[in-house]
Amino acid sequence: MAYITIGYKFEDSEMEAILKDNFSDDIRFVKSKGFDGFEALNIVMVPITALTIQIIDFFKTHFAEKTNTGRVIFINGKIKSIEGYNANDVVKILREARND
Repeated sequence: MAYITIGYKFEDSEMEAILKDNFSDDIRFVKSKGFDGFEALNIVMVPITALTIQIIDFFKTHFAEKTNTGRVIFINGKIKSIEGYNANDVVKILREARND
């Protein structure tokens, strides 16, 4: 199974509820850390069996369309925000972000 590693602000309880609703017990909470010494991010591995419309819509809705959330995707160890990206760009990013 492939995973996409994401991060979100420690105090973003909405994201935690959204993850549990969409992926139930399949998500893996990896760690929390503060990159700037002040703000902590929850690091989560989201299971992806295929890039379905549901998965693309999830990332488009909760990562691309919302602004100033602090929600990010990790690509090859680097952090990437996809705020403002369209559906085609989201698909490209998700393909690149998959950790098989």
